[in-house]
Amino acid sequence: MAKHVWRVYATLEQLSWQEEGQWFTTRRISTIAALSIGETERALEYLEDIGGTESSRDGELEFALTDTSMEDLASRHDSIEDLDRERRTALLDALDRGDVSPQKLYNVDEAREAADRALGSQTA
Repeated sequence: MAKHVWRVYATLEQLSWQEEGQWFTTRRISTIAALSIGETERALEYLEDIGGTESSRDGELEFALTDTSMEDLASRHDSIEDLDRERRTALLDALDRGDVSPQKLYNVDEAREAADRALGSQTA
């Protein structure tokens, strides 16, 4: 799934540079798509960690318990939604400018670091 979504993102990215006068709108859409992709990937990783497996018969998720603690999962599968408004806005702006790769959103720690750097550069 993610591979196809990234193709859409790449196409939007190309359009943002080709369509005169549409750069901001298309760039914003591609940024929002990147955020959604990052959140979806984290959700899939979370399901995998707690034992979510996909049934080959009907495509529905079946769950089995693992020995991963909920505290461990919570610390690893945080969301950028937990960032305060200033950091989230700075991160979105940095993504819009192309200063931060959307790949950073796959890892919460990297997303937080990127948000802190973006906020620091705005206040400097």
